[in-house]
Amino acid sequence: MSIAHGTIAFDTLTTSDQVNTGTEKSIDTSYLFNGVLKAWINHDASVSVDDSFNRSGNTDVATGRFRTTYTNPMGNALYVVLGTASIGGHYVSLGIDSNGNGITTTTVDVYTSRTDNGNLGDPAIITYAVSGDLA
Repeated sequence: MSIAHGTIAFDTLTTSDQVNTGTEKSIDTSYLFNGVLKAWINHDASVSVDDSFNRSGNTDVATGRFRTTYTNPMGNALYVVLGTASIGGHYVSLGIDSNGNGITTTTVDVYTSRTDNGNLGDPAIITYAVSGDLA
């Protein structure tokens, strides 16, 4: 017995939704493709990665500064990065580090700083996600 590998192409997914409402519902597959995260990461200050998706590497650039390299590049450098971090129980700002590479199609540089004093700091945990178009 052999298994054939191929392509299934469709533009819309449809379900009868019998479990909830019994009403047919459908969604355009381009909405699904464009709406899902293209990369995400969870790591600590030593860039010890707990879990990730579409990440080939991480670099501890300096105190409070980190670089993530993607396995699969983004289509352009106009994507969105969202994240959170914690530094000693203080509120933290996570931003794009324009002192580094900032955002490119293959990497993103982020920084973490305490909101109470603006000082860069290494978080106990940092998580961020990328949404945009893959190349």
